Amino acid sequence: MLLGAGGAAAAVLAAAESWTGAKVSIVARNAARAEALAKRFPDVARIETRAKRVVADATLIVNATPVGQREDEQPLDVSLISRSTAVMDLVYARGGTAWIKAARARGNRAADGLTMLLEQGALSFQRWFGIEPDREAMRRSLQ
Repeated sequence: MLLGAGGAAAAVLAAAESWTGAKVSIVARNAARAEALAKRFPDVARIETRAKRVVADATLIVNATPVGQREDEQPLDVSLISRSTAVMDLVYARGGTAWIKAARARGNRAADGLTMLLEQGALSFQRWFGIEPDREAMRRSLQ
């Protein structure tokens, strides 16, 4: 299950295309953007207008919205999520976003966007300077 229909959501779908048998339900406020995204990734993506319909069957829920960047808002009530469902928030906040903290407190496997942030920086560094960066040094700096 994918929350959002912007650029970060497109990156998630691009990765999901390489996962054998992956099917992703897009839940987004902007129907036109969700439709455009589903058309870009027809082999894996489908649009869902109500999160409650797909949350019960999801094995992974990814937040690709800006919800949680500045406040303690959560993109989806964690009480709706099965404890066996993994949760990924592309938003990064020191110590974890409110959503990630709530999911972990319930016993869900959960991760925030730290690794995505690190990899974006590493790829940019490599492109700009033509050398492979020290990812461990970058991770220590981020933490």
